[in-house]
Amino acid sequence: MTLYLSGPITAETEQEEETNTLLFSTEALHLRELGYLVINPAALGRLGGWREYMGRDISLLLAHADHVAMLPGWFRSRGALLEATNALVVGQGLYDAATIPPAEDFGQAIPLRETLVDVVTALAVAMAEGRRASA
Repeated sequence: MTLYLSGPITAETEQEEETNTLLFSTEALHLRELGYLVINPAALGRLGGWREYMGRDISLLLAHADHVAMLPGWFRSRGALLEATNALVVGQGLYDAATIPPAEDFGQAIPLRETLVDVVTALAVAMAEGRRASA
């Protein structure tokens, strides 16, 4: 089973972005140890601007992931909200990365309770507040 990692990458400072990237790497390693294939967008590098790498990342999520593992802070990230919206539209589940069981026990995993309406509403609020584009 393939999981796509989603959460905030872009931040106000370089140090925050490094911290976010480290969290992605640490969680990707943990999920691989649990038996999953993991798509880690933070390890793929940037392709020009935010729109370009979000386009690449969402394409990977839709084409190759079975479900999405959400990292802390995802509900405050426009990029993660955009990824969650796309995942929910195509029927992929959203799961808290910290509580996903080993791959052989995935049937016992409990999806996050957020619905498509919750995620789209949060995305609309983030856009209205002019939050910095975060992946």
